[in-house]
Amino acid sequence: MLDGIRVIDLTRALAGPTCTRLLADLGAEVIKIEPPGGDFTRGFPQLKEGISGYFLQRNYGKKSLCVDLKEEEGRRIVRDLVAMSDVVVENYKPGVMERLGLEFGTLTQLNPKIIVCSISGYGQYGPYRDRAAGDHAIQAMSGLMWMTGEEQGSPTWGGSAYTDVGAGVHAFGAICAALLRRERTGEGERIDVSLFDCAFWQHEFAVEQFLQSDGMVKPKRMGSRRAGTAPSGIYRGRDGYIALVVFSDSGWQTLAEAIGRPELAQDPRFISREARWAHADDVDQIVERWLMEQDTVEEAVTILADRFGLPCAKVMTVEEAVQSPQVRERELLTEVDDRVLGKVMVQSRPVKFSHGVAAPTVSAPLLGEHTRPVLRDLLGLSDARIQELLGDGVLQVDDRVLPLVMGEEA
Repeated sequence: MLDGIRVIDLTRALAGPTCTRLLADLGAEVIKIEPPGGDFTRGFPQLKEGISGYFLQRNYGKKSLCVDLKEEEGRRIVRDLVAMSDVVVENYKPGVMERLGLEFGTLTQLNPKIIVCSISGYGQYGPYRDRAAGDHAIQAMSGLMWMTGEEQGSPTWGGSAYTDVGAGVHAFGAICAALLRRERTGEGERIDVSLFDCAFWQHEFAVEQFLQSDGMVKPKRMGSRRAGTAPSGIYRGRDGYIALVVFSDSGWQTLAEAIGRPELAQDPRFISREARWAHADDVDQIVERWLMEQDTVEEAVTILADRFGLPCAKVMTVEEAVQSPQVRERELLTEVDDRVLGKVMVQSRPVKFSHGVAAPTVSAPLLGEHTRPVLRDLLGLSDARIQELLGDGVLQVDDRVLPLVMGEEA
């Protein structure tokens, strides 16, 4: 779908690479510009033969060019690439692009149709613009961390850097919208994506509770319960846990029938959502007692979900999730070719298209792997000039692809 779109990727770590990975999945040519030493996530675990699985997952299907942007020759290379590209994605702290001479005004002079997407912790303006940010800080600042954890316990990190991933997905959508607008108007676009903004957007009910109560309701942590809803939570069975939420009165009636206690549907303590919430502990005891009567959690899920249509699932380990038939049938893992590791399994694109859009079949690049094709074929630099830039330290490549870059390998 994005075949013919060229993206200059000035990102590292997670939010930016998530965005550009999705663009690459849809066929865009993504040229990842890495600093000397490479994206620091190349050293993140899990490592196998010196290759980071973390880096692979977020960068497969891209090209790598390692350029020292502190050198004028390095910045010139990037400017020349921008002049013949469609999109620039960067996730530096605000102000860095200006110091590099790569600010939006300069880039639009090089290419009036360029779409520049900046991803940062707190955005390109605002009181915290210049603060360092990461997922932990953003979960904390946005209120999401306050809502995570047991009611009587401390706030808890959400277990994954979902504010980074969420910002990357928002940036991906915004870029696609800007590309559509450019098709209609011929104009480029400046996109400002903030991890904080995207995290604040993720609040489902807490912000609304506070606003619509004129500040009288102070949302708080409830563990795995959902405010005003019972049953809701994670319940223990004989061999594991089940996650179950029943919102409506009809859902409660169905649950009562499923567990062989139809009389509970008419019990005054549980007759309405409000009543069940007032007796949430009693509801939880009923659910857990029934679960412990089942031989396995899977049997309980079969009854509740498959026979009675209630939204519930076994709480799976990562190993169980990876090996589940849902992951297999939905093709959420895909095999790609890696220059060092051979065949590698990575997580594949999470959306499906009727026209069979194919994800890239090559793995994430080694550092500077595409130096020669990018600089020679796109910018017209000679092999001799490329070798000079390598010697001067403006360019850097992984030793394993040095023969390729030097033109010694087909």
